[in-house]
Amino acid sequence: MVTIRGRRVPLVPIILVAALAAYGAVHYMAGRAVVNGTILEGSGTIEATQVRIASKTPGRVLEVLVGSGDAVTAGAVLVRFDRQEVDAQVAQAEAALSAARARFAQAEVALRAQRQQSPATIGQAEAAESAARARVPQAREAVELQQAQFEQQIAQAQAAVSQAEASLEAATAGRAAVRANLKKAEADLTRAAALFREGAVAAQAVDAARAALDVLAAQEAASAAQEVVARRQVEQARAALELAQAGARQIAIRKQDVAVAQAQQAQAQAASAGAKTAKDLVAQREAETAVARAAVAQAEASLRHSQAVQSNLILTSPIGGVVLSRSVEPGEIVGAGVPILTVADLRTVWLRVYVPEARLGRLRVGQSGEVFVDAFPGRAFPGRVSEIASQAEFTPRNVATHQERAKLVFAVRLTLGNPEGLLKPGMPADARIHVGARRP
Repeated sequence: MVTIRGRRVPLVPIILVAALAAYGAVHYMAGRAVVNGTILEGSGTIEATQVRIASKTPGRVLEVLVGSGDAVTAGAVLVRFDRQEVDAQVAQAEAALSAARARFAQAEVALRAQRQQSPATIGQAEAAESAARARVPQAREAVELQQAQFEQQIAQAQAAVSQAEASLEAATAGRAAVRANLKKAEADLTRAAALFREGAVAAQAVDAARAALDVLAAQEAASAAQEVVARRQVEQARAALELAQAGARQIAIRKQDVAVAQAQQAQAQAASAGAKTAKDLVAQREAETAVARAAVAQAEASLRHSQAVQSNLILTSPIGGVVLSRSVEPGEIVGAGVPILTVADLRTVWLRVYVPEARLGRLRVGQSGEVFVDAFPGRAFPGRVSEIASQAEFTPRNVATHQERAKLVFAVRLTLGNPEGLLKPGMPADARIHVGARRP
């Protein structure tokens, strides 16, 4: 019991009222700052850089190598995922790349061979075509020369035969038989010529029919000569005619040589045209090589992607610090982006307080201050103002009264060195910033 204005009042209610008033004052000051002379005071919560460790790909967790409260260094392995499927994908991509490179090498070899072969093939074909083209007029000239000579001989022999036929008066029966045979030979020649034009028989058949016709004509001349002139004149005419016919047969052979030369020329021309298409084959080989090169690039990209996925199955710490939380255990299947660990860098922490606009002119980046926490009573942690917000905001909701929350304030960040790691994220803290004397 205590005495107030002459009345005795129980002590417990008074203590309770005082505690409630102190609690309200603390919450009223949380996150806001007041100025006391050259010192600006404020309260807030310790914060630190926190990194949520998550996987870029879904999978089954194989190992979690750290737990809450463990210290980690930058680059340290934290989590391993099951990698059997991804290892198979990498092996498949490597095999596909090897196959694509082999096909590319084959395409390059074929292209080089085609490039080397094409000029030689074209040159040989053009030379053969030129030689064949030269042989045709040579053969034709030889035929024409011999044909003129033998035509003259045949004409003379035919004249002799005609002379002998002129004296044939009594050989009507023999002449009729010879004429019948001559007509049959003419029909054979006509039929052979028609079949030759249709491609059913060779030129030799036509020449044979023509030769048979000539023989029968000579026989007719000879039979007439036998009737008119003496046997000697008949024999001389027949010999001359036979000589002319032999020459005519050689003319036929020469004509075959012309035909053969023409056929060789046509064949050489076709070969030359085919050789010139080798340039198109070079272009085709180049296109095939380009396709093979693109397939190699595609296979390399696929392998890089599989290897990147494989590397994502081992999670490392991007910073040095302390593990704040661990939310996954080995054997669990997690999706992409699901936080597994949270790591905080406690070497540097900060405290954020809110300053009214009217007090903002007293603050400067670089001003010193001290921070106090309940865990270490009486110990001041030095810090400096590292950031002053350039845009106003309404007082955060943790301020007690609605009137105070409606005021516009500016956030001020006080950065602290924490080499011992004593300050933890979430600790309530009080700050004192040395703002100096008010400027006029």
